[in-house]
Amino acid sequence: MGLRYGGPASMTLGWLVVAAFNGCVALSTAEICSAYPTSGGLYYWSAKLAGKDWAPLASWVTGWFNIVGQLAATTSVDFSLAQLVQVTLLLGTGGANGGGGYMASKYVLLAIYGAILVLHGLINSLPVHWLSWVGQLGAFWNAAGVIVLLILIPTVATERASVEFVFTHFNTDNGMGIHNKVYILAVGLLVSQYTMLGYDTSAHMVK
Repeated sequence: MGLRYGGPASMTLGWLVVAAFNGCVALSTAEICSAYPTSGGLYYWSAKLAGKDWAPLASWVTGWFNIVGQLAATTSVDFSLAQLVQVTLLLGTGGANGGGGYMASKYVLLAIYGAILVLHGLINSLPVHWLSWVGQLGAFWNAAGVIVLLILIPTVATERASVEFVFTHFNTDNGMGIHNKVYILAVGLLVSQYTMLGYDTSAHMVK
């Protein structure tokens, strides 16, 4: 996503911008969590901080924004995974450039997407001690993946991009007909934002 929308500048500078703003959110959330350590998390904090008169509305709005955000994040990430499976099938069967590779149709892609959603739901229906193991496995996989990529990519790369290219090159040719640079940059920032969320998790686990 970051490569298509904005390119190197969007990906490198995007991490710094997103990390800075999300750091403010994390610090604010930590401050509230230390004062109100409750498993209710965001909607409970909203009720307490809004005051008696506004508590029901603040709690209701916060709760719905939270659930809609969770649904949007889950469905979009799962669709990205379905697209990754589609491309993996293409590359594994010969590729697109005259290799006779298999390019899954939009209906097959939709079926893959549905299967991933069902699998995702089944995993979240597991007992808590199993989910704890899945969470630990996910954390290890992310950490190990980053370390492996940091070592592997510079080792096998045949070309090196200049520092100027990495930090200043902005790609507007995304193949989607989007030409507004601000909009392209906003979409490109999602590659960083996807990995930085769920700051209220510590509140839900505090009890």
